[in-house]
Amino acid sequence: MLNPEFASLTAEETTALQYAATDNPLFDVYAPLFTGERATWVALVRDPAKRAVLAEARNRLTVRDRSYWPGDMNPRETARLLEGIEQGTLASAPASATMRTILRRQQLGVRRIPHYLDVPVAHKTGDGPTIANDVGMVYARSGTALVVFFTNDITGEYGEAEDMIGRTSRKIIDYFDRVSAARQ
Repeated sequence: MLNPEFASLTAEETTALQYAATDNPLFDVYAPLFTGERATWVALVRDPAKRAVLAEARNRLTVRDRSYWPGDMNPRETARLLEGIEQGTLASAPASATMRTILRRQQLGVRRIPHYLDVPVAHKTGDGPTIANDVGMVYARSGTALVVFFTNDITGEYGEAEDMIGRTSRKIIDYFDRVSAARQ
């Protein structure tokens, strides 16, 4: 989107330039790839005006242009996927256990589903400049609850969108825990 020469970049170079564009310290690992003439590529992606062009194009494509999307997911299908992982029907029992372990070790999205909860959560985030998704299994006192949030086209404070996911998760789990306690 910024330079026709970028069309031939390797996956490693593309990742590196994404890190450079966001001033991510991980770019330092890739910096040796961008010497000589290629150093101008780093300057290009770090230019504030080019960052704005790239952000607008990325948001347009990833949020609004369905022809650009590699596929679709919806909350119901995602919940069925999580259910298959939790119940061990999606893959073998050992593979399902490994998937649950990986999901429980999620380190990003701490302001989302797990933020206001005091029970274990196995979840996976999805992010973009205007996207804050989180899907997971909450191991509530009343049993396992599947929680799926897909948000896009965020125009307000990003952290507030994340906190809203966390607050809503708390309300969902509180509801099921209350219903379960009332039945006992």
